[in-house]
Amino acid sequence: MRLKRWNFVTWVVAVCWLVFPTGVVVAQPTDQEDRAAIEKKSKVFMEEFGAQHHVANYRRLGQRAQEIMSEEAFVAQSSILRQQVGGEGGGRRAIDFQRSQRMPGPNGIVYGEFSFVRFATRYPVGQVYEDIYLEKEADDEWRVVGWWLIPAPG
Repeated sequence: MRLKRWNFVTWVVAVCWLVFPTGVVVAQPTDQEDRAAIEKKSKVFMEEFGAQHHVANYRRLGQRAQEIMSEEAFVAQSSILRQQVGGEGGGRRAIDFQRSQRMPGPNGIVYGEFSFVRFATRYPVGQVYEDIYLEKEADDEWRVVGWWLIPAPG
């Protein structure tokens, strides 16, 4: 009798394993955890921009971005942009987050797995939107592939 009961329990477990494999085998990060990690990477990138750590930021860029721009060009453009905003930003807060399978690129739309984060940040020249695009690369890491500073109204 005990053997028959064990076989029944084994059968039920096997069926559950086949029907619900993802819940049993691997714990996936929740959307909130994923979003928090993406926002954190974006925020660190912008803080490093404010601290003028442009070479370190270049090395954080994704492969797609590094293929488009050399380290020297990135550092030069980041330095000019940093001067234009008048110094470090403060009061940075995330105001938008979106997922997408495409992103604007220098030659049109590019496709992949992207996340977009927008921060509202106060710079010495005024309120600015920081738009950061990250791409999930082959190693499952999110890396910055595009960023823009846009004057915010008011």
